[in-house]
Amino acid sequence: MNWVIVDWTNIQNSDEFYDSVFMQTGAPSWHGRNLDAINDSWIVGSICEKGPPFGFVFLNEKTVCSALIELQGAIREISERSVEENEGEIVSVDDLKADILGRIQENFGEDYHLALLEIGRWKSEAEGAVVDRVLRAVVHLASGSLDELKRMIVVARQDFRDVLYWSEYDEFKIRLRDFNNPFGEEVIDCPEQR
Repeated sequence: MNWVIVDWTNIQNSDEFYDSVFMQTGAPSWHGRNLDAINDSWIVGSICEKGPPFGFVFLNEKTVCSALIELQGAIREISERSVEENEGEIVSVDDLKADILGRIQENFGEDYHLALLEIGRWKSEAEGAVVDRVLRAVVHLASGSLDELKRMIVVARQDFRDVLYWSEYDEFKIRLRDFNNPFGEEVIDCPEQR
C-alpha cells in the first residue's frame, strides 16, 4: 500500500498541498493541480508512480486554515472514495504535538506512517482519552520498533500506569524522566527516589 500523509498545520495554500501529495505519490510534472486530477490519480490510478490502493494519514485536520476548508473537505471525499473502490485505509490524528510527531519521524524513519497509523487507531478507539504524557511514554518505550509500539499500546490500554512507570523510572524507583514535558525536556536533572 502506498501512503499519503497530509499535515494540515504545514499547508497554507493549495500549491503547498499539491506539492506535498505529488512528491509522495510520484506525480508526473504534467499532473493537473486540481481536484479532478487528484480524483483520477487516487481512484482510477495509472497516472503517478505510486497508485492505489492508498493509505491516508491526515494530521491536525482541525487546524486547517480557513482558506483551505473547502479543499480539505473535497480531499477527504476523494480519499474515502479511493479507499472504497481500491481498499486502503484512512486515519486521522488530531492534536498531535510537534515534539511527538518529530520523535515518531526520528525513531521510526521510513515506517513513521505505520507508527502514525497505529497511534491514530489507538487514539480513535480511546475517543480522545490518550494524553500526551502516555503517548510520549509509549513512543519512548517503542524505540522505533513497530512491534514494540503495538505491544506498548496494548499495555497502555490495559493500564497506562505501567508504561509511565517503565518509561519514567529506573529499577530503583528513581524518577529519571517526566513525559508531561515535551521530548527534549523530559529528563529530570536531579532525580529523586519515589
